[in-house]
Amino acid sequence: MSKAKHTPAPWKLDERGNLKEAFIEAIGDGDLTRLDVSVATDDRCRKTALANARIIAAAPDLLAACELAIEFLRGKCSLAAMPIRDALRSAIGKATFGE
Repeated sequence: MSKAKHTPAPWKLDERGNLKEAFIEAIGDGDLTRLDVSVATDDRCRKTALANARIIAAAPDLLAACELAIEFLRGKCSLAAMPIRDALRSAIGKATFGE
């Protein structure tokens, strides 16, 4: 598993209830990290922005799940497992590039 440089999970989405702003918040080493999410007033755009924010908020958990799956597949020589390993490695690489 990688030694993460990002703020550890959990990350949470705080929609503030006012339909105009949202934040992704995480606390690591006692420090609050807040990412502002642009949320349009148009209902369709707001739904898309919030869906994107939910994916971002889930990122640390998704990375951990990918790393667990790679560990599970380690040593499995099945041809069927190869594209799964490749996809997992690609996702992990995108999340940890430069670490």
